[in-house]
Formats: sequence, structure tokens, C-alpha cells
Amino acid sequence: MEITLGRLLLLRHAPTPATRRRAFPADEEAEEEALSRAAELRDSLPPIEVAFVSPARRARQTAAALGIDAVTEPLLAEADFGAWAGRPFEEVVREDPLGVKGWLEDPSARPHGGESLEELAARASAFLDKVASLMGEGKGAVLAVTHSGFVRAACLKAIGAPLTSFWKIGVEPLSVTELAWTTGAWALVRLNWAPGRRERLEAV
Repeated sequence: MEITLGRLLLLRHAPTPATRRRAFPADEEAEEEALSRAAELRDSLPPIEVAFVSPARRARQTAAALGIDAVTEPLLAEADFGAWAGRPFEEVVREDPLGVKGWLEDPSARPHGGESLEELAARASAFLDKVASLMGEGKGAVLAVTHSGFVRAACLKAIGAPLTSFWKIGVEPLSVTELAWTTGAWALVRLNWAPGRRERLEAV
């Protein structure tokens, strides 16, 4: 019998102009209108025991909009896209089609000179280990304000899926993905949850 010892809520940050134009993210700001929606999300979350946030500006702005005092955690950063950061996906494909193909198919590839998906996954695994050590100490959930790539990597770790499945998971801005720490393992409980006007994220 599995016993849930704690909950980890992974919140993707509010959208940015790069999100809208399908560009590889740099350290841009979140959209103002989206931050107001982030503030509304706060009432749908369960009690938060401790909160962490990626160092990225858009993530810190999202955490601030929630009114939550979050600890900056470098492990939560989005993948480093190197020379592709800030550039539209279509533009990079036209310029370096083989590089993009290799990056999409090989988790160890880093044609942009930044970080591979394997390196991102290692960070996600390290963060999950860190959070697991906190589970059972309090009654509230752990919140992490982070990025789509990190959420994908954490989900694959939780379900034991290979990194080749990375692109089969979609993560929307301001959506919540919930992982449960059971008896010695992570489990995926919810993916891409977004609140309704009267809906609250309750335990299952």
C-alpha cells in the first residue's frame, strides 16, 4: 500500500512575449495581464509549506504575483539554450535544421552550446531528491515556480519514462503539475491543471 507523504506543485511561470512568438526563452519579463491571472491562482492552491522559485525574472515575477515568499533555487532554471536564446524557433530551424533535429531527437545533444536535456534532467532529479528529504515534516505542499522544460523532466523522472519522451508532454503557462511523494517514490497526480472560478486544488 502506497502512502502519500507529501505533495509537490510545479507551477509554470506566466507567459512572456517569447512564449507568444514561439521563441527560445531568454531572461524576459512576464506579461502584465498574465501576472494578474497568476494572482487569482493563489486562492486555488492548498496551504504551502515552503516555496521555491527559478532564478529567471519571469518566474520570480510569477511568484511575487502569487504573494508567496519563495526561495530562489538554481536547480529550477529552464534549460540553457545557448546561442538560440531569444530567437524564434522557425528562424533557428531555417539556419540550423540539422542541429535542431539532433537536439529534438538526442537528449545528449547541445548544438546551441548551452545545456542538453540530459543535464536538465539531472537538475530535475536533484531537485526532486531535495524535496523528498523535506516530505513529511509539515502539513502543507511544496510549491516550485519553474519552466516547461523542467516540468517535463520532473514528470518523466516520476513515471520512470525515458528522456526520448520529453517532447510528448505539453505544459501550459500558469498550469500546475502535481507530484506526490509516496513510500520512497514519486508519482504523477495531475498534469496541466488550471483552476476554474470556484475550483480548488484538493488532495486526492
